[in-house]
Amino acid sequence: MSRRDESTRLMLTPDQLGKMSDDEIYRRKIFLQGLRDRNRFDLNLMKYAEEELCFIHREQELREVRFDAHEIYLKNNRHFDFY
Repeated sequence: MSRRDESTRLMLTPDQLGKMSDDEIYRRKIFLQGLRDRNRFDLNLMKYAEEELCFIHREQELREVRFDAHEIYLKNNRHFDFY
């Protein structure tokens, strides 16, 4: 596979990122960091890796905020019996 093919298959859509597990996102992040570090002189490949790393970082932030909000919700509503 050429470098151009490798770089164009990097970009994930927000829908794809949203459906990925935390482990899949972590593995993707490690892969992209390695790709970025190994290809410091290929500016196009670095650009794609950096862009996707930004999207992954944002997705991780969103998940953390959602998790925290859910914890607060559960803490505030634990007195309700839902069954």
